[in-house]
Amino acid sequence: GTALRAAAGERDAGELACAEWEQALEALEARASTTRTALQEVLAGHFPDFVGTFTCSQEVGHELDKLRADMVAALREAADPSALEGFAALHGADKNRILAQIRRLEVVVSALEKLLQVQTLLEQLDDLIDRHTFRSASETCKQVDDLLAGLVHNADDLVDSKVFRAVRVQLRRKKAKLKSTAEALFAAAVKVKPLELVLRLANSSGAGATAATSDQLAQALEALDGLGTLRSALGSNGIGGALLQHLLIPAALDPALTLEIDDGDSEQQRLVLRKGPETMADGEQSRVFSPVQVAAAIENVRNILRFVFEQVLGSTAHYTECMSLAVWGVTDSAQARKDAKDLVLAQRSPRPPQAHSTLAEALLGMLILALPDDAAGLHAYKGLAAGAKATEDALIKMGLVSAQSAVLSPFLQDLNGHLAQKRRATLLARVRQAILDDYASSELTSSAEPLLHDLYADLSAATTRPDAVGIFKLEQMRVSKCVREVMHVVLEAMNEASHAPAPTENPHQTDLATVMYLCARDAV
Repeated sequence: GTALRAAAGERDAGELACAEWEQALEALEARASTTRTALQEVLAGHFPDFVGTFTCSQEVGHELDKLRADMVAALREAADPSALEGFAALHGADKNRILAQIRRLEVVVSALEKLLQVQTLLEQLDDLIDRHTFRSASETCKQVDDLLAGLVHNADDLVDSKVFRAVRVQLRRKKAKLKSTAEALFAAAVKVKPLELVLRLANSSGAGATAATSDQLAQALEALDGLGTLRSALGSNGIGGALLQHLLIPAALDPALTLEIDDGDSEQQRLVLRKGPETMADGEQSRVFSPVQVAAAIENVRNILRFVFEQVLGSTAHYTECMSLAVWGVTDSAQARKDAKDLVLAQRSPRPPQAHSTLAEALLGMLILALPDDAAGLHAYKGLAAGAKATEDALIKMGLVSAQSAVLSPFLQDLNGHLAQKRRATLLARVRQAILDDYASSELTSSAEPLLHDLYADLSAATTRPDAVGIFKLEQMRVSKCVREVMHVVLEAMNEASHAPAPTENPHQTDLATVMYLCARDAV
């Protein structure tokens, strides 16, 4: 009973009766109540209003430590079966009542310790943020959140509601400071301007450092992610939107731009798109480029995103995924494939650079424009197709594109189909234009006309009947110009159908011969 006598102010070594135990516990409860009041005043009047907060919190912490020590001593004595005096001398009912009081008091002390921990963590946050130790600051915020949740769940009746409100207000302020400081560091380290990205990082931190370190940049991203604001920082209004507008769209639509990465400065790396003599002028509509040129443009896009992924985002796919919607923009690949088919059929050119809203749209538009006009051009286009697929696969690994939002690979699975649809649209446009231009006029024609002559010669050579020689012959006559043009289209379509590659068993590939045969039918 020595500890209990000290707690109750007793100095004699006599036996503790029931009244003495109650007196000791009342003294402990009084001290706990005083400590609770002082601690709640500290929390409810936290920075910057409460004067002497740090000193007061130290005193409260010291008193709480002594209170915990006395509580432990009381519990030890109550649980000691060998004690023949004091607690052992009490009747069973009194023992149970006093044990219940001790356990209640232990719950109060535990709640007070958690409140003190909350107050201590709040005091540390400003220093952690100012020193740019964002990882520790973010973890501290999470600790405070967890402690508050535990107190609300287990000790709501022991803590005043005004204390909870005050702590939440202070925590929101700390989080806001952490967010703004981390965003400011990120913005200072990564600057995106038209056709240029500048990454400024110091090799080490210290008094003479003029820029953040790569570790501090990584901690800033980690803290923003922990606060749930990383998508905003990397989204349309952050670096994602700037990358799309100033680097990715120009690189995708203008193969004449040359990509250069300058890392000669120890504290600065520059990624620049250099203009060449063939660079498109501002506001110029997109041109039609060769497959080789489009492949170079797609490679530039890939290298820009690889630089951002490795140097800015620390090769963290989750961070890249946060900017996916702002940069790639596609969430439904099925709809994107349908839009691509419509573009092929309509033969529309991509919009000017300033009108493009997503990278997927720009790259898909360039692939559509580079489609060859006939099957002979497919060989050169397959090199572009391989490069485009490799780029999209790389973007999937980086986290920018998901398997569900891929649009280039599905488009490239059916090159024969796209070529056929493009050729069909071109030929039928010729038929429509011929009918609209000059429906009534006519001119002389015969089998001597080059296209007809070649066709009739082939047909005559194919027959084995002696009496059929010369049967495929067209006498000179007058025909309307539009009919003549329709006949040319029909013969071209049938000729391409006859020379089309053999159909495959791949369900994603269209039979080119079938499409061109139907095109001839539709022309008639």
